[in-house]
Amino acid sequence: MLAQSESSELARSERQLALAAFGFAPHQIVLLLEQGVTAEHLRGMLRLKQCEGTPAVVLAEIAARIDRIEELDQLSLDSHTR
Repeated sequence: MLAQSESSELARSERQLALAAFGFAPHQIVLLLEQGVTAEHLRGMLRLKQCEGTPAVVLAEIAARIDRIEELDQLSLDSHTR
């Protein structure tokens, strides 16, 4: 099982990769991470990309990253309640 700090770091990395897949520049990614972009925000961005006609393979990659973020966030939450 992952320690809380490990799951938080992995979630942050997944967020960085998801934001990069959305096309954000590195400085924009830093700002969004500092502002606390959530999996819910990323899902909203994914819906917009779906409407724009982004290729399905790209959407699937981003969706998988968001799923992983949600799993890691839940692990982190669970470890807080123990």
